[in-house]
Amino acid sequence: MIYFILNVSNNTVKIGTTTQLANRLSTLQTATSEKLVLLHTTSKYSEKDLHKLFANQKVSGEWFTFDLELRQWLN
Repeated sequence: MIYFILNVSNNTVKIGTTTQLANRLSTLQTATSEKLVLLHTTSKYSEKDLHKLFANQKVSGEWFTFDLELRQWLN
């Protein structure tokens, strides 16, 4: 499953993959004091394809700016 998790503090989204979503979100939240929110999940696309699609929004690693293009794609 591919997940989109928003870091509310800096308006970035992590696009990643996991088989245990609750555990993954908990692990990420434990690593930061900033609020993280699950925005969306999908199994229609590969993580690699989504990283390519949003390459212009890439900040670092699997983190992407939560801009209008990404917001519209999620809606």
